[in-house]
Amino acid sequence: MLARKANGVIGDVAEAASEAIMELNGAKRDRENAVSATIPSTGWQSDSNSYYPYYYDITVAGITANDGANVVIAVNSLNIASDCGLCPTNETLANKVRVRASSVPSAAMTANIWIMRGEEA
Repeated sequence: MLARKANGVIGDVAEAASEAIMELNGAKRDRENAVSATIPSTGWQSDSNSYYPYYYDITVAGITANDGANVVIAVNSLNIASDCGLCPTNETLANKVRVRASSVPSAAMTANIWIMRGEEA
């Protein structure tokens, strides 16, 4: 009798854990999304960053400094990105993703930006 009760409790715990994991996976997917972007060859600015002195701010409504962004350059723009020394990382700021490069690109690049929503401070 005790063994049956223990098996029932273990089954209930396993089912609850499984449901919680599925809910967490769904919440994680909801926190990520992607936007398409064009990174032009005009409008770049510069600062004192010695490795990547040129930057361009891509407007992304609703993004914050607490969020993360993964900028994925389209295959047809990889040569342009390589030629200008596009930095493999980026910065997130209020309503923008900042990309950096060693030099201003010679042509526009296309990309997808995957946004990972962070915690609010």
